[in-house]
This record gives sequence, C-alpha cells and structure tokens, in this order.
Amino acid sequence: MPDTNDLELDIKILKFSADINQVVREDNIKAFVTWKFETEKGLIKIYGGTIRAKKFGESEKTILSYDPPAIKTKFKYNKVLFIDNIDFFKQLCSHTIGRYPLN
Repeated sequence: MPDTNDLELDIKILKFSADINQVVREDNIKAFVTWKFETEKGLIKIYGGTIRAKKFGESEKTILSYDPPAIKTKFKYNKVLFIDNIDFFKQLCSHTIGRYPLN
C-alpha cells in the first residue's frame, strides 16, 4: 500500500542544462551552477551547486568537480540534493563540468 503522504507525479524530463556563472575567489570555487530540468510540466531549477578545483592523487593534479547544493550547519555542510542513481548523477556532473570554460 502506498504511503498516503506521497504525491504520485508522472513527469518526463525532456532536457537538462546547466547555467555556469564563473567567479574569481580566493578559495577553490570556480563557478556557481544552476541545474535546469525541462519537463513536460514546466521548468525545475536547482540552485546552489558549485564547480570546484580539487587536488587529486599523489601527483596532486588539479581536477574539476561538481558539488551539489549544501547547507552549512554548526560543524559541517550537509548536501541538500541526493540522486540515488549514481550513473545518472555522474552523467549530470560530467555534462556540467564539460560546460565549464577552461582558460
């Protein structure tokens, strides 16, 4: 029996895009990101993501990564976006990072 608090939505995602707003800052944040999901019911926007430069591996090669929106608590940041399909999430992140202009 379905949970009575659930609202059944049959929404098809038609298109995904990411708005990239580059910033110049002292920390490792390179851009702020808005994810846009165009659906048959209208546009869904997710604000607050970031593209960050991170050191990776022993060579400390700099890579870019997408971090989903988060809320700062007393001790840490808690992510406020969760997609349980890891392959789908990686696909969205890869598309987002691929749109970042490397100068």
